[in-house]
Amino acid sequence: MFEANKINSLHTSASRPLAISPNGTLVVMTAWEQGTTLLYMGAIDHFRAQPINGTRGAQNPFFSPNGQEIGFFADGKLKTIDLKRGVLNTVCDAPTDSRGAAWGTDNHIVFAPSGASGLKKVPADGGTPISLTKPDLDQGEHSHRWPEILPGGQNILFTVWGSYEAKEAPIDVLSLETGKRKQLFRGGTDARYVSPGYLVYAKLFREKRAGLFAIRFDLETLQVTGSESMLPQKVTAHPVSGVANFTASHTGSLLYVERGMASDHLLVWVDRQGKYTPVSDLPQDFWYPRVSPDGKIAVRIVEKDGKRDIWIFEGATHSRLIPDYEGENLFPTWTRDGKHVTFNSERDGKSLSLYSRAIVGGTTKQLLLRENQQVPGSWTRDGKFLAFYEVHPSTQRDIWILPSDGTREPRPLVVTPFNELAPMFSPDDHWIAFVSNRSGRNEVYLLPFLSGGEPIQITTEGGAEAMWGPSGSELFYRLENQMLKIPIVTRPKLQVGEPEILFEGAFRTNAYGNPSYDVAPDGKRFLMILPGSKSIPRLQISHGWLDNL
Repeated sequence: MFEANKINSLHTSASRPLAISPNGTLVVMTAWEQGTTLLYMGAIDHFRAQPINGTRGAQNPFFSPNGQEIGFFADGKLKTIDLKRGVLNTVCDAPTDSRGAAWGTDNHIVFAPSGASGLKKVPADGGTPISLTKPDLDQGEHSHRWPEILPGGQNILFTVWGSYEAKEAPIDVLSLETGKRKQLFRGGTDARYVSPGYLVYAKLFREKRAGLFAIRFDLETLQVTGSESMLPQKVTAHPVSGVANFTASHTGSLLYVERGMASDHLLVWVDRQGKYTPVSDLPQDFWYPRVSPDGKIAVRIVEKDGKRDIWIFEGATHSRLIPDYEGENLFPTWTRDGKHVTFNSERDGKSLSLYSRAIVGGTTKQLLLRENQQVPGSWTRDGKFLAFYEVHPSTQRDIWILPSDGTREPRPLVVTPFNELAPMFSPDDHWIAFVSNRSGRNEVYLLPFLSGGEPIQITTEGGAEAMWGPSGSELFYRLENQMLKIPIVTRPKLQVGEPEILFEGAFRTNAYGNPSYDVAPDGKRFLMILPGSKSIPRLQISHGWLDNL
């Protein structure tokens, strides 16, 4: 095993960060550089990573069958690059926020366009993709992801992602010859085939002993046999996308990102110079902290027993938002009067839908129930409108408005083939800030709410996690480890100043959804999450690991 250089810049998020060549000699990884991603490549026996020109913004790298080309997603396209000649080729349109791809010996690429789609197939030289699968919404399926083409090229292994608990997620196989699907087993994600006849996959989230597992697999009958074995490798994984950060070659080399202690995080206040003060000395796996107008904190905690719940911090005390744990609760959002917390929760068996609960003496109230997942963004001052985004199988993530009175019928606000995320009302409710990848990467946009109009792009070098300052004269956003602000004048005419870097630090980020921080009511500091030293991942390699099965 070894620890690679530049590991602090390794991009481990909702996409596959690693790829290993079929013969096990080359490794490609996705790393951060100057606020964007870039592919690096090196030999596996002496890993000195070198950047691959032409791959800025790249995600989800994968090798061609002969190991001479690499495929990846960038700038809203599926692309390939010849490693010897450096020639780039655009294969087709495809969102950067994809869920994996695999290159077959027939020179076709099978890929998952988004986190709310089925699988598609396209010639590697370029062409129009054709659909291979469609999620069965009636059965709770949201998407098909992380495809792997099995030896012989006629069958595709993939993960079925849905509203059920992750430990119940099925691993299926699709026959390209007949178009029929077959479920192999339930309870895994991101499965890979390893010669001479194993499936290696991850068990995540609710499992106390989360990690890699292997089970015997017959390529002829397409059946798993025997019982699964747990591998000693501790692998990091993403709880939303289901990606497991490992890759294996046909020759048996296993490359993976070693898991740190997820609970080793601190909730901290950070001033505008980047100096921080802990809110609590108790380390936890914190997500999505939100502060109320009077200073109370709502934050999601992934607990050591696997529960995912929202907790309220008030002074030196903290307690669950809902005293009796009723299911997974995510994305806390305060009403502007600080009396209620809106969140999404999986308790209807089919989708993650919107709920709200009063802080004092309240009961849980369902706001919206639909087939697709909804994530709350922010409320207007008068509490009449909630902005949220919805994950749709066809149009990906879209912004909607939910009225709190009358029929409570939601209406679409921004619906495009691209991702629109994290809608945040300005303090005067005249504008909504959100993040979209319509330009090919995440940028921050403003949209007039009361007067109507088209979105206005206000960042040009990338941006995510946009949040308003309480005065409405500043907009904050993240660019990897940087916290930036943009001066804003909204009346009588919108004027946008130049971005300014406030500070840089290794605080938890979330480029694919709601902000991972909040702005204090006085606008002078930020509520953020500081990963502990034990949470830093390490790149490791194992040889001969199959001998122990």
